[in-house]
Order: sequence, then C-alpha cells, then structure tokens
Amino acid sequence: MDSTFIHQKANELVLRAGSRDLRTIAKTVGMNVTEMPFDTISGFFTFKWDLYQVVINVALDRQTKQMVCGYALSRFAEAYLFPDRVSHSMNFISPAHLVEYEANAFSSHLMLDSEEVYHLTKLGYDVQQIAAMTKRHLHTILVKLLALYHMGYDMTHYYSLHSEFLQAHQELAHFSFCP
Repeated sequence: MDSTFIHQKANELVLRAGSRDLRTIAKTVGMNVTEMPFDTISGFFTFKWDLYQVVINVALDRQTKQMVCGYALSRFAEAYLFPDRVSHSMNFISPAHLVEYEANAFSSHLMLDSEEVYHLTKLGYDVQQIAAMTKRHLHTILVKLLALYHMGYDMTHYYSLHSEFLQAHQELAHFSFCP
C-alpha cells in the first residue's frame, strides 16, 4: 500500500477524533477498548455485526498496549478502505503481528505527528531519545522514521545517526533506509 495514502487515511481519523490518543480514536469510530489477562496473546479484535471491539492483554506495558490498539485500528480502517479484500471478523493479536509494516505505519501516523518527528530528527535526536520524548514504543518510532523516508522526507541529515543505532541493534536492521 502507498505510504502517502496510509498517512492520509490515518490523519483523517486523527482529525475526525480530534486527538492522537488511540483509545479516543477507537471510541470515535465506535470501537470498544477493554483489557483483560491472557497467557499467550497480546489481545484480540472483533468486527462483526455492530460489535467493534479490541481487547488488550492487561499485563502488557503501556507502550505495547498502544501498539496493540493501533494494530486493531489499522485492521478496522483496512476493513473500510478495502471491504472486498478483507474479511476480519475476529482475530487474535500475537507479538508477531506487531511487526507488520503497513499496520504499524498506519498506527504510527495515528500516534505521531510527522512534522514533529521530522523536526526532532533535524535537532539531532536519535530514535531512542525520540521514543523517550514521545513516550512511544521504540518500534513505533522506527516504523515512523521509515514511513517518513518512504513518503519522500529528506532524511540525509539523519542517515549516519540512524545507521549507528542500527549497527548497534542488528536485529532491527530491516528498518534501514539508504541514501
């Protein structure tokens, strides 16, 4: 899916909700967000009939809960953007789902203003500092930076800082962008 299109649709939801808070956005689209304990899953969502719900594992940290909610919102949006392509009635959300690029790009655009994140890179903050400042999961920031790159933002000022971070964290090398 086109990065600019994902960004546009996410920002339309943000404008509609008047907030970047994922629970507020979920409520705006008629989705109920609750928490309960699970042993092995991060949560689940269901979109069937008039029931739009995401249930998040209460044991997760705050930032991962945001990612789970964002993932469910991305699937909800996908069901409305491409109704003939998608058939989500109920889905469990595992930690493996939280690395899907398109879902996380959509979620990162909901949670983070592109210009603000871009400005922080211009000020010389690395990905860990941006995550701490915005109180977002490191993975969410990495996805946002990659999405900005795919949308055509000039990231030449950030290449060396980003590369240094990724060299120290080889397991995240798939978040690399090349000059």
